[in-house]
Amino acid sequence: MTGEALPRLAGPALNAGNRNSGYRLCLAIILAITLLQKIALPGTANALSVTTALVPSLVLLCWLCGRLRLDSHAFVLFAIFVLAAAASFVLNAGAEKVSPASLALVCAVQSILIFRPVTQGGCRSGLSLFRDVMALFSVVGIAQFVLQRIVGTKLAFCVDFYFPAGMLLDKYNNIVPIYYGSEILRSNGVFFAEPAFFSQFVGLATICELLTLRRPVRLGIYAAALLCSYSGTGLITLALFGCVWTVARGQFVYVLGALGAIGVVLLFGTALEIDALTSRMGEFTTPNSSGHARFVSAFTLLDRVTFSDLAATLIGKGPGTITTYYERMPFLMFDPTWAKLLFEYGLIGFISYFGFLYVTLKQANRSFLLPLLVTYLFLGGYLTDVTVISLILVLGIYNQDNRSIRFPGLEMPILSVESRRPKPA
Repeated sequence: MTGEALPRLAGPALNAGNRNSGYRLCLAIILAITLLQKIALPGTANALSVTTALVPSLVLLCWLCGRLRLDSHAFVLFAIFVLAAAASFVLNAGAEKVSPASLALVCAVQSILIFRPVTQGGCRSGLSLFRDVMALFSVVGIAQFVLQRIVGTKLAFCVDFYFPAGMLLDKYNNIVPIYYGSEILRSNGVFFAEPAFFSQFVGLATICELLTLRRPVRLGIYAAALLCSYSGTGLITLALFGCVWTVARGQFVYVLGALGAIGVVLLFGTALEIDALTSRMGEFTTPNSSGHARFVSAFTLLDRVTFSDLAATLIGKGPGTITTYYERMPFLMFDPTWAKLLFEYGLIGFISYFGFLYVTLKQANRSFLLPLLVTYLFLGGYLTDVTVISLILVLGIYNQDNRSIRFPGLEMPILSVESRRPKPA
């Protein structure tokens, strides 16, 4: 009797353990990439976040403990990309100042994408966890922006001003005025590396809320936080995918609500100094501006350097070389993920990486995947940045859901995190 009873009890107990471990892993990763985002990893000259080592270590530990499994197909495609990257390093070693550290960093950070949960269990809570955690940080960011006028800038931005020297990352613009010469700073949510990061995370959380519970108070909090960041990248993501979702599903009340909010903001634009944000619309065509550097400059670099040389087109200039070309350009440069891939690893590395990414994400949650990929590929230089890659891991790969609903001329995936419809008895 005892021998028969134990297997029946072990199954539910094991499933419960996997659910709890999945929940804890997702929570640990989300807290790490937010709370510790701007804390520098010792020994890296303040260039890398502590999360660069912490998140891969967490994933590796869970794999060793049997909570994660290795996806063989993703591993093979990852190995092909690593070989292409290594070939670019070797073939450019004599001509370019290639960086072995950059190659090692790419391999270490990207390797977390080859692991999968043994069971979905608690991993499906990743979207809810992210949405709730970002609601809290949004309140913190709003309070930071308001309190700087009351308690002063140094107290409102206490992490940036009072943490010991050498403890924070120094390659990000964590302290940014809303416009040149202003004494008011853009909110960075206290713990985020810079206002642009805060804006992007809040923008993704807003889309997550629109896809799930759609609570007006939460949406208002996210909107206020986006405004306090005075950064356009999160707004770009929200405008692209939030509008598509509301129109596709016929939720025009949210369109009207957004238009009403915009009207209020414009009405009080002078008091809010909203022109500091709206005036940036012309940056795309203005060299040495943030918008031009982020979205346009890479095309000029690729045209002048990569596509003018057959070898560079095929194998790239080698790992870590794109920043060495910044000073050769007549304007401010930036290296979004897609451009860094193409410049440093050429078409061979570029194609092999996207093959790896496709196999990695083909079972991911398509409901939230496109906003994540746009953020990852176009809104920042995230090829070696574990923060956004971790979002892809937790919100996409760990939260698989391939069900979708069709609309005329458009396929719009839906989430299964929460549902307003009662479950059948």
